[in-house]
Amino acid sequence: MLRSIKHRLVDLILPPRCLHCGTHVGQPQSICGECWSNLTFISQPHCITCGVPMPESASSESECLECISEPPPFAKARAALCYDQHATPFITRFKYSDQLQFAPLLALWMENAGRDLLAQADIITPVPLHWTRLFTRKYNQAAILAQMMARNSTGEYLPELLKRVRRTPPQASLHNKTQRIHNVKGAFQLHPRLERDTIKGKVILLIDYVMTTGATIRACAKVLKKSGAKKVWVLTAARTVLGD
Repeated sequence: MLRSIKHRLVDLILPPRCLHCGTHVGQPQSICGECWSNLTFISQPHCITCGVPMPESASSESECLECISEPPPFAKARAALCYDQHATPFITRFKYSDQLQFAPLLALWMENAGRDLLAQADIITPVPLHWTRLFTRKYNQAAILAQMMARNSTGEYLPELLKRVRRTPPQASLHNKTQRIHNVKGAFQLHPRLERDTIKGKVILLIDYVMTTGATIRACAKVLKKSGAKKVWVLTAARTVLGD
């Protein structure tokens, strides 16, 4: 009761504001109705494998042409949002501007999008950063999201399952999928401190904040599969829909 009173007093003195536009809202760490309505949340129907939105006429078991022609190394991928001009500020402010207040909201949306994955994953792990980039950023944003979601999952949280062994140019600086695939080739490995039995026969849920071409996710999934993982699933806050 005392905690509730304290929160009410804080809200009276400093009313909660929309994380995006600053408009007054009813709950802290939330967004206003207008900002919410601008976002495009991904729901059925979507590709049963990669999670990309499909035409309304598609069934819940449909697979997109890209996954049919070039099956990915992961078994399932899900994302909460379409990565468009409205979702971009949420991701970039969280990723580049030290605005960690976005983390609980993004994690909540991801949990809703990947509830079935979280319920069945044996291990939850983030896409790693190279140590030099981690030193610059101070933390791995993907790891923050993974840790938050692991609290509501029975899966084991292993933040150092993968290691980035080669520093690469940022994927965003590259112009096409081929360049991005080449950029991350050989950039990841299973962390040398872990035994292969750690993931042998396990279902691994790989967490990242955004999936664009999927090159980084694919590179990580290939390492995990090669190291003995039974399945690799992917969950991100957002993903591109056009121009993948």
